[in-house]
Amino acid sequence: MNKRAISLMAALTIALSGACALPSGTFGNFDIKTSAATVVAGGPCGESESCKNDVKWKFDTDGTLTIYGTGKMAEQSVLATYSSDWKGFSKVGIIKKIVIEAGVTTISGHAFESCSSVESVYIANNVTKISDSAFAYCSSLKTIIIPNSVTSIESVAFSGCTNLSSVTLPNKITSIESGVFLDCKNLSTITIPKSVKRISYGAFNGCTKLSKLTIPSSVTSIVNDAFVNCTSLKSITIPYTVTSIGEKAFGYDNNGNLISDFKIVGYNYTAANGYATNNKISFESLGNVPGDLDRNGTADIDDLMLMQKAAAGWKVNSTVKAAADYNKDGSIDADDLVMVQKLVAGWNLDQ
Repeated sequence: MNKRAISLMAALTIALSGACALPSGTFGNFDIKTSAATVVAGGPCGESESCKNDVKWKFDTDGTLTIYGTGKMAEQSVLATYSSDWKGFSKVGIIKKIVIEAGVTTISGHAFESCSSVESVYIANNVTKISDSAFAYCSSLKTIIIPNSVTSIESVAFSGCTNLSSVTLPNKITSIESGVFLDCKNLSTITIPKSVKRISYGAFNGCTKLSKLTIPSSVTSIVNDAFVNCTSLKSITIPYTVTSIGEKAFGYDNNGNLISDFKIVGYNYTAANGYATNNKISFESLGNVPGDLDRNGTADIDDLMLMQKAAAGWKVNSTVKAAADYNKDGSIDADDLVMVQKLVAGWNLDQ
């Protein structure tokens, strides 16, 4: 351990024990303070040399690390110089809470990686981006609420948070990126926002306690291994809007074996139906896709053309005729045609 680190840790030990006042002074990138409240260390962590003082950090005797100011945190290559100080505090188990104050817009990659003593994180409603590995291996973190200002959560941002049991995701993200919750072994339930369109590779890989999951109808793609080794997940309902499901997206353990008694609930002729069939997984049908007159798993322009013919009295087969009576009132008329037009246009009538 270098002299600067030894000096800092000695000063913090005295401050945290309450034995005596800290000496004033500057140690590398941080300052030891004697005045303001319980703050004992701090320094810059802004995005560049020209504006690094716009975002700063401070650490107090309550074990709270605060990032404050205006703008972005420094990129990883620059931030490493500053974060080595607070990561040193975490290694001796004295950082318990991280606060990202209003004004800070980006949490940089690897910013708090391996801060294993951190139990809680507060993020103000100004942050728009959580970069890759930002909170990876914060193994004591139990719960986090990510504000709706966040529009991007990058890959493996919370991977290895083995005690994380509760997450509230923002309602503006469009993708859950690769490995975001990789090996979050205590995560038991999560609500995927209706803004999400894609669940990426290994997003929930190894979430072995995940037992409850709702996939919204906004999702169109679930990539390979997205839910692999989620061994407590025994059933998953896939909306008919999902048109692409990758290999071993769900229903498999880490060894490539099917999870016992796993079941897929979904619509006939859809990607979910095809995945279940191809992987020999039990499938519970919710019926046919609304508006899918030709039974190809989607409501499209071909279905609309069939609907128009049926409504005009043209002869159609019995399957099309049954599906064309959308409102099940015993007749095929303008009301049914309007419903199918809406479905083909992408309206969400049934989910």
